[in-house]
Amino acid sequence: MKTKFTYPLHEHFLKFITAFIFMIAIFTSRFSWCHGSSSEFSLVGVSGVSHLGSHFNITGFYMDLGYYGNVGNGTGGGGMDCCVYIPKNWRPGLSVDVRWTVSEWVKMTADPTSGENGKTIGIYRARVNVERYSSAGTLYVHFFPGGKVRVVSSEFGALSSMHPVVEGDPDAQKKATSGRRASTSLDDFEKKLIEKARKNSQ
Repeated sequence: MKTKFTYPLHEHFLKFITAFIFMIAIFTSRFSWCHGSSSEFSLVGVSGVSHLGSHFNITGFYMDLGYYGNVGNGTGGGGMDCCVYIPKNWRPGLSVDVRWTVSEWVKMTADPTSGENGKTIGIYRARVNVERYSSAGTLYVHFFPGGKVRVVSSEFGALSSMHPVVEGDPDAQKKATSGRRASTSLDDFEKKLIEKARKNSQ
């Protein structure tokens, strides 16, 4: 039995090339802080942390050009993704551009990441200062109600009492940066990244 392709072969090739270019854009963006010798930087993971409660979740977030997936409903950290280089020693002016989508859960399906589970209530964008750290660790992006976000680097997990943002601390979001409502969806933002990568490759 012969295999039937849903798309002509050349369309599969174009899809592959587009995805490849996009991955290059993401990879190069993760070295955006590397202005200096390689010995000055550490390779660390990235993790999103939700403080939105059980009825909301982050259905996707970008940090600079890197996409780091969704952060599930409830409170706590999402999965850890790899990777970014950050300075071993914190420096003033260290900041990242964060974009994220907040959704309200309306029902539960077999796939908890399915778009059928919730409705989008806000798309935000913020330029966020990375808070001072003593040694480079995982980069945690903390999402708070009202479109607020904090970015910290820590060797301690998000649920540790030694973490810079302690779970349950009522003052934790006072240091958060307020995002502004974004006019561009994350899907449209991704398309723009692909187009930018294409132009840069020409």
